Amino acid sequence: MGRVARYLEDAEASFAALCEVIERSDPAVWNEAEAAGEWSLRQLAAHVSANTRFHAEHIWAFVEGRPRATASDWIAERDAALEAGPAATVAWMRADHAAHLPALRALTDDQLLMSGQTKLGELTVEYMLRRLSSHARQHTRQARRIRQTVEARARSAPPAPNSPVPPKQSQEKGGAMEKDPVCGMSVDPKTAAATAEYQGKTYYFCAPGCKKAFEREPEKYLKQ
Repeated sequence: MGRVARYLEDAEASFAALCEVIERSDPAVWNEAEAAGEWSLRQLAAHVSANTRFHAEHIWAFVEGRPRATASDWIAERDAALEAGPAATVAWMRADHAAHLPALRALTDDQLLMSGQTKLGELTVEYMLRRLSSHARQHTRQARRIRQTVEARARSAPPAPNSPVPPKQSQEKGGAMEKDPVCGMSVDPKTAAATAEYQGKTYYFCAPGCKKAFEREPEKYLKQ
């Protein structure tokens, strides 16, 4: 296995673990910070999405001279997912990840010494890949720690007086669920965040980011 493949395998494994931590977190503590001045899971997820794009876009700028996307191209979508909660955020992160990171596998080890300018100075492709991998591991550990802390704190807190008991979320008996072809999540057609028509069939998505990824390469996701 080459160095490029090793860096990306490590980064993708850590990213998958991070998404699982966020996805399983209690939505009630999504905005709760670990401590004063520290990040919440929501803030960490926002940082991770920006961090992945920062590294991927700079690497392609070094190698092929591609222009970097402006923040306005994707920030609104990300923020809408963050506002919706952990499940929608993870769906958006996975779709965005699928649109950026796997393509880096096309890099060769010979390109690792190519370099370019960033806000951190002149850096090589290898440094950016190594940094992406180490950040993914660090963020996964941080997410686990935040989740454990805020959920334990929530369990030990006394209930607020006269606080209403939240109703149980349930799917109507017999209601058919659809599968988001991009991230694999089950989606209720009645409440789907987005839909798309392809070859006479309607597909349902948990987040706008999944729809955008599908519309770019529908056959790729239908073959999964």
